[in-house]
Amino acid sequence: MFTSCSLKCLVVFLGVFQGVATAQSTLQTHLLQIRYYKSLTFTNGEADRILADVSKLLQDCDGTDDVACPVEFKRKGAVKQFTEGNGSVDSEADYKAVLKVPGQVKIVDELNWCGGPKPEAIGCADTPGDSIVVERYTASEEGVLWAHEIGHNKGLPHRHGTDVLMKAYVHQTHTRINQAESQAFLSTQAVAQSGQQGPAMSVQDFVRNMYFEGIPWDEAMKYGPGDAKILLDMLQNPENAPYRANIITTLCLIGDERSAASVMEFIMAGEGPLSDADYTAKKAALVHLGHLLQRYKNPEGFRLLQEVVRKDELLVSQLHWSPPKGKTAEYRNQQLRTMALYGLAYSGPSGLEVLQNLQKNGLEDNVKLTENEQAVLQEAVKISREISEKGLMRYYEDSRK
Repeated sequence: MFTSCSLKCLVVFLGVFQGVATAQSTLQTHLLQIRYYKSLTFTNGEADRILADVSKLLQDCDGTDDVACPVEFKRKGAVKQFTEGNGSVDSEADYKAVLKVPGQVKIVDELNWCGGPKPEAIGCADTPGDSIVVERYTASEEGVLWAHEIGHNKGLPHRHGTDVLMKAYVHQTHTRINQAESQAFLSTQAVAQSGQQGPAMSVQDFVRNMYFEGIPWDEAMKYGPGDAKILLDMLQNPENAPYRANIITTLCLIGDERSAASVMEFIMAGEGPLSDADYTAKKAALVHLGHLLQRYKNPEGFRLLQEVVRKDELLVSQLHWSPPKGKTAEYRNQQLRTMALYGLAYSGPSGLEVLQNLQKNGLEDNVKLTENEQAVLQEAVKISREISEKGLMRYYEDSRK
């Protein structure tokens, strides 16, 4: 049963309360098993709060272009820890391993991969699929995050519109669904649907949105050199700190040769523990610096990526910032090496040559890559080869399928 907002309001206006009660009593219930990585803290109460928010935003009708969906999502059993991996999704192998963990919702410490290297992502799900992977997020918008990713599991693509749930970026007002989307949330069998792109917006507005699965490259690359200058100015403004990962990513996709120096300076700058936002931005800078190097062959930037990967002690000694949440300098260095491997993958033929040499000969001084870094290296080689064969945008489109 699908109830349009206008019809629902009319029923209430006429006072047919019995019909409303009947509709509420026939909600279709979906039970979700929730797992969280062992280093995190997550309770049954938090799960119930988020699932209640998911259910409410789907059930409520917020206007004539919204549909009230008679569905509710509830917790199946107690939330449980999982121990697979290290809590950080850094590669396709990591992502698939987390998906294999029993349950429909997996909460991880860091999500750096979603269809490709995306340090700025906060959620990821196959479209269609049967499991979502999310980070913890702002309480007022966590229900929107889960509902959006569940929508992907149900086969729903991104859709443009005022305050629609399946928009590419998160906001607490993004709660509206249409009838086809309502039917998908009710269904137990997901079917992939076609999506649509949104209209152009200023580059300032574009980077100030928080994108579920990371910056959409096709939209970012519509901006030009004049916008790159705006982004460089925004990067220096402390008020834009929450959006620096988006600013950096977009800048690397559209910037000119001069942008590389600013990106490298940003990677090295800072002292003491970083905020979550700045830590994410530094990871994004190492990944997407490769885009600038592919276009402009900046030798200093290329050398920086190689030094990070090769665990250069002088470079590491020059980093005076540490990751948030009390994580160690070694954890920081491992994460930076992972991101730098992806940066080399994006940097073109020279980067591929370095990656293949690492595969063949390993690191210098008999230093070995960790098992996780080996998996990332394998994927970085794969990405570099695909970009070489298909071009960047074809690779990007294929990675989103």
